Parts: sequence; C-alpha cells; structure tokens
Amino acid sequence: MKIKIHPSLTRFADGNSEVELPDTSVADFFSVLNEHQQQLYRCLIDDEGEIHAYVNVYVNGKSLETLPDEKKLSPVDEIDIVTSLVGG
Repeated sequence: MKIKIHPSLTRFADGNSEVELPDTSVADFFSVLNEHQQQLYRCLIDDEGEIHAYVNVYVNGKSLETLPDEKKLSPVDEIDIVTSLVGG
C-alpha cells in the first residue's frame, strides 16, 4: 500500500513523497512502518513508543487513532502522514 508523506518528512524517507508498505492492520501499522522505513518511524514515534503530538496519520481522511485495531489497511486506502504547522 502507498503512504503519502508530508513534505516536511520526506527527508526521513530518502526524499520520497510516497513509500510502499505491505498490507497490514491498524494495530500493526507502526510496527510494519518500523520494519520498512526505520528513519521515518523514529521521526514519528517518541522514546516511550507514542506518536509525537505534532504527527497525524489519516486513513481515508480519518485519524488512524480513531479506527478499530482490527481494521485491515489495503492498497485502496488513502493513507497520509502529516505534521502540524507550528510557529509563532
């Protein structure tokens, strides 16, 4: 399945705006991401294994965190990893 990467994160995905991952479930998404895109994973996840507050993952426009763990993710799903804009 294709994962679209926000421009601010492409440097952690070898400059790619999209990465391919094997089909997985919501519960295993970050584990599979770590297996195939370790640098990107380390950018998204903190030392306690939690997703950073400034990172959002959307599946078909819905937050990954709101989806049931058993939901299967497949190539037909539109998956986006984005960061919040911060500054002042």
